[in-house]
Amino acid sequence: MILFCLPDVGGLEVAYYKWKKYLHPSIKLIPIELKGRGKRINEIYYESLKDAIDDIF
Repeated sequence: MILFCLPDVGGLEVAYYKWKKYLHPSIKLIPIELKGRGKRINEIYYESLKDAIDDIF
C-alpha cells in the first residue's frame, strides 16, 4: 500500500516523517511537498487546482 500525505494549510511534508514508525512495514509513506513550501520555497505557488494535481501526480 502507498499512502500519499498532503500537508495541511501552512504545513510541511516533514510533519509526516514521524508517522513511519507507527505504520505497518507494508505501507509506504510518501509525504508530498507542495510548491512554495519547505525545500520548494523558491517555486511559484499553483495558479489552479489542476496545476497542483498535475504537480503532485
